[in-house]
Amino acid sequence: MDKQFCKIINKTMSWAEAIKASAQTLLEENYFNENYVIEMIENVKKFGSYIVIAPKIALPHASYSKNVFKGGFSITIFPLGIDFQASSGPVYILVTISSTNNEEHLQRLKEISSKLSNQAVVTSLLEAQSSEIVWEKWNEVT
Repeated sequence: MDKQFCKIINKTMSWAEAIKASAQTLLEENYFNENYVIEMIENVKKFGSYIVIAPKIALPHASYSKNVFKGGFSITIFPLGIDFQASSGPVYILVTISSTNNEEHLQRLKEISSKLSNQAVVTSLLEAQSSEIVWEKWNEVT
């Protein structure tokens, strides 16, 4: 993952705005089109906060489709928290995923879940003061 896909947004926003913000760099780099962002938002409207996979962590994504051109992910930290109406409380880390096929999607989920299951990684991401530190902390653990 390139550094440009890590960012910190210190602004209050709705969960839909947060998904858009977390997807922005991947969108700009042509990983997917606007329709994929709309699909991610519609999935949350339809299925609820299922993308909140652990306290403080959400994985916005939609099914691979003609709207996805490349597989990748971005990490966005929201120090003020985002309310997804999840029973576990606000979300502070959004990892936005795009995949071009099911195998890639499962591999990406495995990699991301492995890192985020390490509480030291989660804590260091939450304490990061810059996008570069987010990138460094993510890449410290293999």
